[in-house]
Amino acid sequence: MMEVDTNARSFKNYLKWSFTLVELCVALLLSAGSTTEGSVVNCSALNYPGTPCLFPPDTIVLDLSHNNMEGIRWQDFSLLSGLRRLFLQFNRINSVDTQAFKGNPVLEYLDISHNCLPQISSLPFANLLALSYLDVSNNVDEVLRLGSSFGQLEHLQVLKLGNPHITSFRKESFQELGALKLKEFLLITGDFSEYESGSLKVLHDLERVTLELNMWKNLDKLMLMLEDSINSTDALTILNLDLLRVNLKSLDLTKNSLQEETLFPDCVKPFPVIQSLVIDYNKFAHLGFLSSVTLHMKDLVNFSASFNNIHLEPHPPLMWTRSLRRLNLRGNQLFDDVLPQLPESLEMLDLSFNQIKAITNMVPMKNLVELYLSGNHLKSIPELSLFTSINLLHVDQNDIEAVDTHVIRSSRLTELKFSHNPFHCDCDILYVSEFCQTTSMSIVDWPAEFRCKTPESLNGTELRHVSYSWAWCHSGVFAFIMLLCTGVAAAVGYIAVKRCKRLRYSSVSTW
Repeated sequence: MMEVDTNARSFKNYLKWSFTLVELCVALLLSAGSTTEGSVVNCSALNYPGTPCLFPPDTIVLDLSHNNMEGIRWQDFSLLSGLRRLFLQFNRINSVDTQAFKGNPVLEYLDISHNCLPQISSLPFANLLALSYLDVSNNVDEVLRLGSSFGQLEHLQVLKLGNPHITSFRKESFQELGALKLKEFLLITGDFSEYESGSLKVLHDLERVTLELNMWKNLDKLMLMLEDSINSTDALTILNLDLLRVNLKSLDLTKNSLQEETLFPDCVKPFPVIQSLVIDYNKFAHLGFLSSVTLHMKDLVNFSASFNNIHLEPHPPLMWTRSLRRLNLRGNQLFDDVLPQLPESLEMLDLSFNQIKAITNMVPMKNLVELYLSGNHLKSIPELSLFTSINLLHVDQNDIEAVDTHVIRSSRLTELKFSHNPFHCDCDILYVSEFCQTTSMSIVDWPAEFRCKTPESLNGTELRHVSYSWAWCHSGVFAFIMLLCTGVAAAVGYIAVKRCKRLRYSSVSTW
């Protein structure tokens, strides 16, 4: 009986082992495919190396991700001379043999992210001269410095590195990337406390840069990083920056490649206590969107978005925060229809270098002190009765040919700039010249930058040098006076002749 039970258990174990072997074979058959060039092997999430994974010498794609690998030995892939794509992410890899990839000269794609590598600078990439894609992000190194082997990856186009533990960046961190022709760069950071200015300036002509920022402190260092990204790419994406946790009062992001979705994610209301926000020289486009994101910024006083590509689309009336006092939209694509959409609370408004032709339908701005309209298409100086508090007005570089000095004299202006306009120098220009020379108002650029455009005979002449005789400028009055004088002279002559005749007649009668 004992022998029968033993045989039964042995038979059951045999069946269990047989089924396991069959299941393993089936898994391998299902996971291994072939192409005309070589085999594609998928051993992801198989508990490798605890569970074997067989990959033939002609393997060109090998997926060992989501397993339990703790290291890469030199012999692991040494027979795969045709291997082109290798996926090793989400393992426990903490060491890589210096000869690990020596037998893989055509490897183009390597993902070794989400492992436990303590220092990626020492990874043996010098043998991978064909590599075009490399992801070493989310390992455990805290100080990022790329070794000389990175500089030898002359075909590298995509590089992803960094992790949420990174606390320091220095100039030498990325210097090995200077000679590479990267197209895409992703950098993951922690709340870094040290950033040496110029560290990222080595990057240039990239198609895309992605910064995954796990930080809410040391925002001055973040500003340095963004400044170093100037002109490095046409598309900058910022991820994970918890803008709701930033109690930031002033932020200047001038000269980056920021867009609406980059700085103002749909799911959050960033910078809740900000007072000054500057996004000049970026790639923002929609004024309706920008106005709406200010609504929750109850302390925002200064908002500058100059030299972007901002335009006004058909949109419901724009809504702005009531705290806004200074708005700079210089150098965009705005037309006359923007004027009734601006906040009444403004004290300073800059719409210079847009496409404004006339100041019409503009909301009355009772608090406006400074108005900048340089470089538009205005034909005349705006009606200043809309702005009862205005002290400063710039309308230079427009299409103004004539100026009504009565409009200016009746204003409260202390500074006026209307140089570089195509002045028509007829007799009325004498009043403008006299006003500029005698007024106590500051006339910016007078007299050198006030020149005639027409008539052709005076083109380029300074206004102060234009002179016309009184008779030329008042020809009608002069003609009337001359006619009147002629009439008076004729009448006097007639009276004199008549009187002489009367005296002669009187003399004859007496004789």
